[in-house]
Amino acid sequence: MPQPHRNQNHFLARLRAWTLPILFLIGFPAYGAPIHIIDAENNPLVGAFIFQLVHHEGSEAKENEQNETNAQQQQTSTAHMMEQVNRQFFPQLLLIQPGDIVSFPNNDNMRHHVYSFSEARSFEFQLYATGTAPSVDFPELGLVTVGCNIHDDMIGHIIVSNNPVMYETDAEGIANLTEHEKTQLEDWYIWHPWFGAQGFGPLALADYVQEAAYIKIPVSEPAPAKESELEQRFRRRLQREH
Repeated sequence: MPQPHRNQNHFLARLRAWTLPILFLIGFPAYGAPIHIIDAENNPLVGAFIFQLVHHEGSEAKENEQNETNAQQQQTSTAHMMEQVNRQFFPQLLLIQPGDIVSFPNNDNMRHHVYSFSEARSFEFQLYATGTAPSVDFPELGLVTVGCNIHDDMIGHIIVSNNPVMYETDAEGIANLTEHEKTQLEDWYIWHPWFGAQGFGPLALADYVQEAAYIKIPVSEPAPAKESELEQRFRRRLQREH
């Protein structure tokens, strides 16, 4: 499903602004276990976001402890927003914890019909106008895919996880997980702004591990977006005026 390339850099900048403070508050692990992410052409996949979707517990005591943690989190819920801007969800990827609340402000000059059929949380907000911001809580762990019943190219993802840490790959396609995290890659997922247009949602890292210790994700850098006729006319007008 196509996504507007001209909004991608703006999206990444704001997403980093929201996620990096979390990483600095928690701190990167002192002894990291780097993982190397590459794309379909074996180039570093820069600016990919890696997050943990579920925890595997090893005992009944730990499971009870986790249930208590979930209950406490729901009592101290945090409010988040997934806006509709230029017929896209913003941010397109949102990491929250169980019990948090997400509102969906409509900042477009048209109506939207936002819904999800995901097992972790299903909901529907029928045709609502500009300036309206319905909200819903997310009590269960899991991946929630959000769409618009009017605009098929609008896709968002909400990750409900007990782990608030999100990593971002650097210019070499590297992210530094802890040694313990690296041994549980089946719990960890990856998302990149290229995914939506190429038919992917968040992907499980463990499904793409290569023999050479690389994780190869089957996406390619999209071709530069072509100017529309309207954009070409606007650019020519600016050139004439200057």
